[in-house]
Amino acid sequence: MVSVLPLSSLCLLGELELLQLDSLHRHSAQKPLRIETKVGLVMNRFFVLVVSVALLSGIAGAFQGDFNRNQLTPKRRSAYLTLASASVFAVGGVGYGNQISQEELALYDLLDKPQSVAALRRLVQSGTYEGALYGLLGLRIKDHEEFNRAVEVLKARKDRPKWETTGPFEQFRPDDDTVTTARSCFIINEQRDKVVAAIRSGWYDQLLRPLYRPSR
Repeated sequence: MVSVLPLSSLCLLGELELLQLDSLHRHSAQKPLRIETKVGLVMNRFFVLVVSVALLSGIAGAFQGDFNRNQLTPKRRSAYLTLASASVFAVGGVGYGNQISQEELALYDLLDKPQSVAALRRLVQSGTYEGALYGLLGLRIKDHEEFNRAVEVLKARKDRPKWETTGPFEQFRPDDDTVTTARSCFIINEQRDKVVAAIRSGWYDQLLRPLYRPSR
């Protein structure tokens, strides 16, 4: 026996099929839209990343300049090497005798060079993190525009060089983005960005010898 559905039932089934087809059509039309939206977001983020890298590369390229440490006098070459391998950032009197650190004295020797800016920039680029801080402080003294560029270069650095000499500071060897600093009788591991901010604010200016304090 063949079953026969009432006409009203057939109409109902027809309407249901149309609704299902309409739903499928909407789903198929919306799905590519969502995919295109996701692709657009990915492309936008990729574009921002490329632009950011290009800007940082431009800053680093413009910042690099020409520098050959062999062109320095023996005294200033020794000062540069002392700072490039510094294992502590110590400005002002330190220790029980409130003495000036050899690194700070080396910075003064380097600042007396007429073309010291190139040497200071190289310290920011490739010295130890502590040495880079001396380079940054020196640029604040010598050239404020170069100093502002150097801040961005140092913040972007992720390649911590190994300490070549450690001496009494071995137990304070920092890691990640920390640096070893010394003030008075205290040796501290601090966040690098915190020390950079202190240099930028002028906090260390008061600890420098009066001859080398920035006038601004």
